[in-house]
Amino acid sequence: LHDALPILVPLVAGKGVDAMAIIMGGVIVGGIFHALLGLFIGRIRFALPPLVTGLIVLMIGLALIKVGIHTGSSGLYENSMGESYPKRGDYDYIKEKAENVFYDPKIATKEIVDEVYASVNDRNKLIRTLAIAKSAIRHNMAEDLPNMSNPTCIIWGKNDTVTPPDVADEFDRLLPDSALYWIDKCGHAPMMEHPKAFNQHLHHWLKSRNI
Repeated sequence: LHDALPILVPLVAGKGVDAMAIIMGGVIVGGIFHALLGLFIGRIRFALPPLVTGLIVLMIGLALIKVGIHTGSSGLYENSMGESYPKRGDYDYIKEKAENVFYDPKIATKEIVDEVYASVNDRNKLIRTLAIAKSAIRHNMAEDLPNMSNPTCIIWGKNDTVTPPDVADEFDRLLPDSALYWIDKCGHAPMMEHPKAFNQHLHHWLKSRNI
């Protein structure tokens, strides 16, 4: 979003099927909150720099739902998830798109797919999600990023097919003070697919910045 800080910080990365379902649910709720925050963050953003020590950029968004064209959920670019709108009751379609988020499709457990499927078939959630995606299409952050002078950690999956790796390079180029970390054999959700490597990169960056 145009005025939103592209930041999503995972607080806990547990193990097991239930933990994965909880994390995915948190991501969906967090994505909605993030988008809503972006609607008014521009009015108060000038009060934020003295309070913000650093930013963490990683890609996991609401890209499981097709919105008709390439979306900009990352703030720069995000690949669409197919060439047609899915049928709300098509479980196999949702399962396929959930698996495409990860390098290892096994990460998309039945619990995760069930939760995404339930969200897609909840009319109110679906309408809000599509509204957020359309808003992201209309706003590109390329002009805003050079003004974000805070130290920024970017953690990206090398095999992300939702938001391609060249977008990470673009973030790194446009942000004045950024460090880019790659995770191999990793898709769109590094904190879920490789939590250990993700935490190592994050710890290294935090320590290097004395944060």
